[in-house]
This record gives sequence, structure tokens and C-alpha cells, in this order.
Amino acid sequence: MNVEKINYVYIGSVLYILGCYGSLEWWQLKNYSVVLMGVLLVLLVSLRLKRLHKFWGVSVCMIFFLLGAWAGSNSPPKPEKTLQPYFQQNVLAYGSIAPESVKHYSYGTSFILRCEKSNGFSYSQNLRVFTKEKDIPQMGKVWCNGELLPLNTLRNPGGFDGERWNYLQGLGGRLRKAKVEVVSEAGSFLDKLAVFNWRLRERILEVAPNESGALLCGMLLGGSIGLSDEVREVFATNGLAHLLSVSGTHFALLAGFLLLVLRPLPVKVRKILIFVLLCAYTLLCGLKPPIVRALCMSVVLLFGRSGAVRGNLLCLTGIVLLCFRPAWILDVGFQLSFGAVVGLIWIYPKLRGYFCHWMPEILGEAMAVTMAAQLAVLPFLVVYFHQLPLISLVSNILLVPVLELATILTMVGVAFDFVLPLGEAFITMAAWLVDQVLVQAKFLASLPFSTVIVGSLPLFCAVLYYFALAIWADVPCLQFVRNKERKIFLSTMGTLLLGTIIWKHFAPVPFTAYFLDVGQGDCAVIHTPEREVVVIDTGGLKNYDTGSRVLVPFLRSLGESKVDALLLSHYDLDHAGGAGALARNMKIERLILPSTDSSSEMESTLLRKVKPSFVERASVGRKYEFGETILEVLDANEVSTVASIKNGKYSLLFTGDIDSARERALKNLEQHDVLKVAHHGSKHSSSLEFLEQVQPKIAVISVGAGNSYGHPHSETLERLDNVGGKVLRTDELGAIKIVFDENRIECFGYVDGKFQRIAF
Repeated sequence: MNVEKINYVYIGSVLYILGCYGSLEWWQLKNYSVVLMGVLLVLLVSLRLKRLHKFWGVSVCMIFFLLGAWAGSNSPPKPEKTLQPYFQQNVLAYGSIAPESVKHYSYGTSFILRCEKSNGFSYSQNLRVFTKEKDIPQMGKVWCNGELLPLNTLRNPGGFDGERWNYLQGLGGRLRKAKVEVVSEAGSFLDKLAVFNWRLRERILEVAPNESGALLCGMLLGGSIGLSDEVREVFATNGLAHLLSVSGTHFALLAGFLLLVLRPLPVKVRKILIFVLLCAYTLLCGLKPPIVRALCMSVVLLFGRSGAVRGNLLCLTGIVLLCFRPAWILDVGFQLSFGAVVGLIWIYPKLRGYFCHWMPEILGEAMAVTMAAQLAVLPFLVVYFHQLPLISLVSNILLVPVLELATILTMVGVAFDFVLPLGEAFITMAAWLVDQVLVQAKFLASLPFSTVIVGSLPLFCAVLYYFALAIWADVPCLQFVRNKERKIFLSTMGTLLLGTIIWKHFAPVPFTAYFLDVGQGDCAVIHTPEREVVVIDTGGLKNYDTGSRVLVPFLRSLGESKVDALLLSHYDLDHAGGAGALARNMKIERLILPSTDSSSEMESTLLRKVKPSFVERASVGRKYEFGETILEVLDANEVSTVASIKNGKYSLLFTGDIDSARERALKNLEQHDVLKVAHHGSKHSSSLEFLEQVQPKIAVISVGAGNSYGHPHSETLERLDNVGGKVLRTDELGAIKIVFDENRIECFGYVDGKFQRIAF
């Protein structure tokens, strides 16, 4: 196959992916006639051109783009849109239990129901079921009767995208307080494989019942179940997060590792043996779609006779998979798996030449494999974690081979566990290796400049990076570039990337207030024009760390690596639950605690992470200056600290959870432009007398969707309306952004993955 044809395959594949992604995110192309007319137009243009043999390939590429756009537009709609008319109603649904989804709590059980039929409407995707019953089998057919409600997802920039995850999982709603009737405990072949996978996971955790066991389960069986947020953060800092992906990115790395280990065998025998092992591994993982995708991509490495053939096979494999399920292009696992294989095909040969030149061949090849995969997925790690892990190359070279060895030992241990007592010894040895990796990973993550926070970068940065990487790696599409031009391209692109990162950190920003969506809790971030950060409360949920999942990712998306001041109004979980994670991940210059002494575990955790000289308790009248921005404590009581923030002519008032009695105690209050409504809009807060003093133009209510407290109360909303305040709610808008311009105040809600302006 010549270079020209290869070029067209590559370009056509990229255009198909761009068309598919664009139609999923921005536009819809559902009309067959539009696609047909576009294809005919492209063909007619190519026929009128003189050099038909060249422009035919261009025509094919454009056809791929149109087909990708059509495929993405015709993907199934979001499940919640189908169920929206039936929310708040009692429904009866029949289906099968998704194995490995059954989770037991002290108050009941939750699982995912693969819905087959229901009363009154047609729905064939998934529902999350919550029931007080505890004897729920791991698989089988059940009837579920409960109240249908929308899924509660937190909508914030920078953090976990719950809406996208629900879409990819086919989840459209939840059944609350469901009554479950088990019809049969029998399952399909795939269900039995999944249960087998779950039992293997339990067996590994029996031998290694700690963090190392959970990591072994993730490396061997996929996913990151049972891993603490701290370990996730350490792996992200070291650029190893792709190994924790449910996609099975480590699948591709394992394939490359086996190619090296079995190199002495004849080529055909080696490939067949590796293919059999990978298929067995896929069965071991329960034939999960992400693992099957990874298998398809890894097979490309085996049966491609050259880099060119492998490249073509990979492109065609990606197109076939996206034809089957276009929404997979939005899946982080798909992106990481595809990227890792791309690195092994196109970047590995270049790196192998470098490393094998100055070190033993087997060591050089191992380093080339790990670094190639890392370089290929680096932009995705930056996009999802907003940081550049400078230590990642060292971490991948030193730690990934050990993790791969631990995975193989665990696999051998699981196999021996059924026939010989040696299985436990292998798993124990693997757990010991993982323990050493965790120690070294924490050490590497703690080194100065191990990672650089880059924030949310424009899309063209990723384009520039991959273009530069392709030029450096001599990708066939760009082999026409001469060495002199190559050096100019690389230096120019490097300068642009570095300049963009620097500009991101030093560009002026307006005085901005963010009210993050943390469910039934409070969390506000003030971003000053001097790029200083003031955080007031951190939110907190029982089974969800808002600090590591919401607040820290958001601050990193802003490009900030420290917090200039953290003020905690009081120690309730919904206000201070995320403070520990914030202190663990970011330097806090000044910590302002509630005025009342406390020996709570939360305070102890914070004090271990923050230097005592930077800690003080709130006192009435105390002012803190951050450039032109002033934070002032107005009241410090046993209920909540009340504080105001001023910048020029604009001011905000934060009231924590004070009630009407504490409101009456506040004297000589000034008017404020923005009021953070006390106690999530409770009936017993925000009295009319208090609101008439403050006269807020904008009232922000931080409240959880569908909360059981009835917040915000209708009487509170009526009082806010009486004083003319515009009410903004996090349960309706997600994260709220308020920008204070010289002449006006602009408000934005985080809807559909981006901030959208709210018109008053």
C-alpha cells in the first residue's frame, strides 16, 4: 500500500471522528437527503477535476466526514429525555439486574436495572434502583415498583461529568423506595461472566484487603472500584491515571509487554499465543464493552505486518466501533485506549531507536513502549485533570513495568488458586509489589514541580501538540516535511504551546464569583483580578468527596494551584466536608476557622495539612486584603460565620446557615449586590426585615436537586421576590458564575457542559 493511499485512510478516519464528535456535541444531521446530496456534490466536483486519481481520495475523505456526522446525529437520544414526561410518577418496570452493580448499604441496596418493559411507556435502557430490601441477587430477572425520579448529577466545570457518564451508561432515571420482586436468579452467559469477574475481585480482596488489592483488581479486571480519592490523585499526578480507566488502557500496554516477553518464540506462534491470552483475559474481565474495544485495538498490534498496515487497521477498527456505537467517541476509556495504541504504532518505533542506542535492547524497548503510550494520551490527561505531569515520564518508566508484572502475577495467582495453593502466594507477591509502587508514586508526587497546573487550555493546543508529535515521529502523512522545515515547525509549535500556558496563568481576569453545585451544601470561589483565590465553604456529601471531585478539579481548571484563603462558616458536613481533600491537594495560604473551638476530626485533619501560623479563628471586624478585594468578618457565632467580600463598588454577603434570630442580631448591614441565601433557602432564614436591609440584586441558593428538606421553601422565595432579588439556584442551573464588569453584572449557569449567559 503506497503512502498516498495511506494518507487518505488516515485523513478519512480523522474526518469521520471529527464529524461524529461534532454532530454529537454541536449539530444534528439526521436528514438522509442532506448526506446524499453532500456525497454527490463531492463526487461531481472530483469528476470535473483534471487529476482525478488524486482528488478521488479527497472526495472519499469528505464522504467519511459526512458519514461520521450522520452517524453521530442518529445515535440514540439521551435516556432522560425519553423518561422526562414520567418523572415524579409511580412506575412498574421489569428487567434484569446488571451484575456487579449491586451495592449494599446500611440503609438498603442499590442496583442497575436493564429495563425490558414497563407500564405505560416504552423504555429499553437502564434505571438505577434504590430499595430498602437487602436480599438482592447479583443477577436475575426482577419486577421493580417505585417512584421515578431524574438522576442527581453535579454540574461543574473541570470535574467529573456525571451527565455524560449517565448517557454512556444508558441511565435515564432512578426508582426511589422501590419494592423488588425477584422472578428468577438465572442470568445470561454475559451475566455469569460478570458474576465470575465479581467473585474473582472478592477473592483478590480476601488475599489483599487494602488499597493494593483494589488496585490489583483494577489492573487485572478493569475499573477503579474501592480505590480511595487519595490514590486516584497520586496516580493522576504521576500521569498514571490511564491505568485506572475502566476502558482497560492497560490492555494495550499488556499486549505490548507480552510481545517483548515472548519474543524468543517464532512469530506465528507468538502471535497466536498472545491472541489466545488476550481473548482469555477478555473473558476473565467479563466481556465488558470497554475491554472488548481494547481487545480489538490490541489485535491490530498483533496482526499488522508493518506500521502502515497497523495504522490502516486501527483507523478502520475505530470507524467500525463508532459505527456500532457513535457515543463511544465521548468515552474517556475509548479515547485513552485508542490513544495508547496509536502511540504503540507510530511513536514506539522512533523511541525504540533512541533508547536501544544507549541501553540494553530489552530495557530500551520496555521504556519505549511505556513512553509511547504516555506521550500519545498526554493531551487527554491534561484535558481531564488540567495539569501537566512532568514526573509522568519517570513514573511510567519506573512504575508501569512493575505494575504490569504485578498484573501478570495476579493473573497467574488467580489461575493457580483453583488447582494449587500457590495462587495466594502469587497474589500476595503482586500486592507487595503494588505496595512498593504506591510508596514510590506518593514520593514522586510529593517532589517539587512534579506537576504543573495548566488549567483549561484551548482546543488548538491539543491540535498543535499532536501535529508536532506527528512531525517528530515521521507519521506517513507528514513524511514529505524536510528536516529543516521539521525543526522550524517543532520550535514554532513548542513556543506557541508554552506561550499559551504562560498567558493562561498571567492574563487579567475580571472580579468573578463562582457558586459550585455541591448538592445540598455550600461552596463558593472568589477569583480576584489579581488572580487570588478565596474559598468560602467546601460542600460535602456522605458518599461523595466534593473536595476531590468538584472543588479541586474546578480550581485546577482555572489554572490555580493554591488557595489564598479558605473560610469555613461552620463544621457541618455540607459546608466543610471537602476541606480535607482541598488541604491535601493544594497549598492553603490562610485558613479561617469558625470562632468556636472544636476538637472535631475535620479540624484535626485540616491542622495537620496547614501550617499553624496560617490558621486563625474568625473574629468580628477582622479584614483580609487580596489586592483590591477585601474579605470582612461581620459576625462570628456558634451557628455560622457571616462575611462580606467587596471589590470596588460591588459586594457579596455570605450568611452560612444563620436563622432569623441571628439575622436580627446583625446591625447596620449595608446593601449588597449578591446574597448567598442562608441555609439553602430554609423557611426559618432570610426574613423580610433582613432582606430589606441587604436589598440584594441577585440571590444565590445553593441547594440539592430533589432534596428531602423541601429547600428552598416557597415562603422564602416569595420574600426574595418581594425585595426584587433575582433568584439563581444551583439545582436548576448547576454551577453559577457571576462576573462583575465595570458597568454591569453578568450571570451564567453551567448547562450542557458550558457556562451559558442568563438573561434577566
